[in-house]
Amino acid sequence: ELPENATTVVSSGCATFGQLEVCNQIFHRYTSAEDNVIVLSHEELDFGAGTRMSASAEKRVLHVTNRHFAKVTCTWTVNWADGQDLAPFAIFPASQDIGPGQTAEFRAVFRPRVDGVYYHATASAHVYLKSNRSFRLVNDAAFVPPFFVSVTLLGHTFPPDAEQFLPKANFIVHSYHAPGTSENSSKHSVEFPACHLGETVFSTAVLENAGDTPLKYDFTSDPGRRFEVFPRHGTVQPGAFQLFCFKSKPALVGEQRGR
Repeated sequence: ELPENATTVVSSGCATFGQLEVCNQIFHRYTSAEDNVIVLSHEELDFGAGTRMSASAEKRVLHVTNRHFAKVTCTWTVNWADGQDLAPFAIFPASQDIGPGQTAEFRAVFRPRVDGVYYHATASAHVYLKSNRSFRLVNDAAFVPPFFVSVTLLGHTFPPDAEQFLPKANFIVHSYHAPGTSENSSKHSVEFPACHLGETVFSTAVLENAGDTPLKYDFTSDPGRRFEVFPRHGTVQPGAFQLFCFKSKPALVGEQRGR
């Protein structure tokens, strides 16, 4: 049997509460001290341009704060899809204890091995209570699942005067064709379903890399903070695609537009 919120439809009828909850988790920010027990100092670390010769100098500092009343252990893993090569990013130390109310410092490093390449990875951390390290120290009633946080890691190895290839990409969006709108809308316009004031709605789009070289994407923030997109930065390998989730929560009645 499904939970009640998985089948209950919001007042506008565009989705169920369960679907909206899943989408909202995508946009959860780990840097907010009000919404998280484990707080990160950065959501992303951009190393900019680097080279194989200067790999040892490319470092960034990441702070993790424990707002729990008990000691926790923070263990990092860099998610790197290419099994043929070592991950170009690393976080040291890989695991560290953090006392209650304390902040620990981690160092992220960029170690590229190929020039003329865009690099992008996600580092995820599972933070668990120190008392949960053994089944002998905790019972089922007192067990607390580990907390999850993540940070985006970016970098590239293009010199300032290097000539880069023009991307060959296709941007595919879903059109709702709401009443009163034209079916000939721009292929670069993301449309949202109609909703009531104060509700949150979502839409999706796909970026296909039809070229033979990796491409980098970078979305700018909406000045009016009416629209959000995830992920905002990253790379797409040749022949691959990236799915984007767009979020909108109108603060005014009427049609909303943004860039």
